[in-house]
Amino acid sequence: MGNFIFKKVVIIGGGVGGLSCAISLCKKGFSPDDILILERENELGGNLKYNLDGNYGLITFNKFVTSYEFLNFLIEDIEDLKINYLLNTYVFSIEDKKVNVISKTLGRIPIEFEVLIIASGSKQLINLDSYVYDTNILRSLTTGIFFQKGISISGLLLSKDVLLTGTSSRELFLAKRIILEGGNVKGIIEKEDRIISNDLSLINFMKTNNVNIYLNSTIKKIVKTSLGFQNYLDVLINVKGKTLKNILCGRIICPFKYFPENNFVNNYLELGEKGEILINDRFMTSVKGIFSIGNCSNLYINSDSIYVDSMSLSQSVYEYVNNSNLKYENINIKYDKDNINLITPNSITNTKNQKHIILLVDPSKTSMGVNVCINGEKFKDFKLLRFENYLELLLNLENYEKDINTIKIFLE
Repeated sequence: MGNFIFKKVVIIGGGVGGLSCAISLCKKGFSPDDILILERENELGGNLKYNLDGNYGLITFNKFVTSYEFLNFLIEDIEDLKINYLLNTYVFSIEDKKVNVISKTLGRIPIEFEVLIIASGSKQLINLDSYVYDTNILRSLTTGIFFQKGISISGLLLSKDVLLTGTSSRELFLAKRIILEGGNVKGIIEKEDRIISNDLSLINFMKTNNVNIYLNSTIKKIVKTSLGFQNYLDVLINVKGKTLKNILCGRIICPFKYFPENNFVNNYLELGEKGEILINDRFMTSVKGIFSIGNCSNLYINSDSIYVDSMSLSQSVYEYVNNSNLKYENINIKYDKDNINLITPNSITNTKNQKHIILLVDPSKTSMGVNVCINGEKFKDFKLLRFENYLELLLNLENYEKDINTIKIFLE
């Protein structure tokens, strides 16, 4: 390969975002030989390959599949299309039309590009604001992804006696998986006064297996102790502000926050307050020819949404490479900020195809209905998907014949 590599499109990240973009670009007419995916781990898939829950694929495949199946479909497409990728390749900086990498197979080498797509995703960090912890016991706290990684990759439980915090479907599914793997869930702590998940099958599974769920509770103190040759944590929890209860466990799986994985960007691209890469409605960053998708640049709760957006991104890349003069008209999206905490995307392009919009709402309001108005008139051609703390709106604009200036969304 000489002293450098050149590819028309270089994609940083082999997770859902990177894989989806590569596949979508091929569907747009790019040759697989023009595309190169850079993945820092020793296999494709990103964080999603460690989960095994089954709430994926409804938009992409029109049915629910597990996260592992969802990923396998994408990886099979990558292999069938013969798209190039480099594993064990760490990107440490970006320069003008060039990324500098350290590769296990190629060593330190620059890779030149015409278009760069950043899909580096995000990492989980423990959210110490959600519960009260003794900061001296941090090594005994684990994120759900790290715990599932041990099961999925090594086939090992980090501990057979586990205490979980949080009652969303993600935590309840993990509790179910621990039990099915032969572990023991010593309890689930929820700081709210209700179970957050709406999944009755998971809730009933907890009841059937006598898993104690402590509502309106927080951790007051954690003390290291030992029983025989085993090290344990003696956890003191405050239940409903009245009762103190001790629970012995080997590991605590705690809430976490997602933070963008953008260390290699440095000051080359414009970033937001949380370190996310800022993009416009065409997924282009502050530097011409560099695009971004996924959790490194936007709020994505559903992997299907990333797959859908990858098709729009590939269209933008196609037009950029071919110097297209097609003009996009931004459509302003307005919403009731008293009921809707956040909406993504903030604007959409005036193309006649289906557009998905995520509405982040208070969990108590996910059961409410949604009204949509386009240019002041009520619009009914949409589908609404309900999740625990957000709603996903699918607008079908294919048959809408008028020009669109404003879309207004509000809860009933």
